This record gives sequence, structure tokens and C-alpha cells, in this order.
Amino acid sequence: MSTDKLLTLPQAAEYLGIKDHVLHNAFYRSNKTEPDPTYIRRRLYFNTSELDRIKNEGIAFREKS
Repeated sequence: MSTDKLLTLPQAAEYLGIKDHVLHNAFYRSNKTEPDPTYIRRRLYFNTSELDRIKNEGIAFREKS
């Protein structure tokens, strides 16, 4: 049994240590493919293992200054 959690976009942003809008913009710029999403009844979630992969690969999320 997997111990991964599904997080909403605001929870995923907090988990990654970035602001909500930064994750939102990065997700939609990647044509909704990175980080790999999970949809449940048309709601968007991110798996913690996928977020860990993003962290470990050092994928940068840019914030405007």
C-alpha cells in the first residue's frame, strides 16, 4: 500500500516551498504535464511522490521579482 498523499494545488505549493501562483503558472506552461497531475471528479491533485521527484530533479520554478 502506498503512503503517498494527494495534495491540492495550494497544498502542493506549500509542500514545495513556493507560492501558489508559481506552481499554477508552471503547471499550465507545461501543458498540464509537470508535475504529473491526478484528477478526481475534475479536481486537480498532485501526488507527493511526484512532487518529491520534481524536488530531487531540481526543476526550478521561477517567481517574478
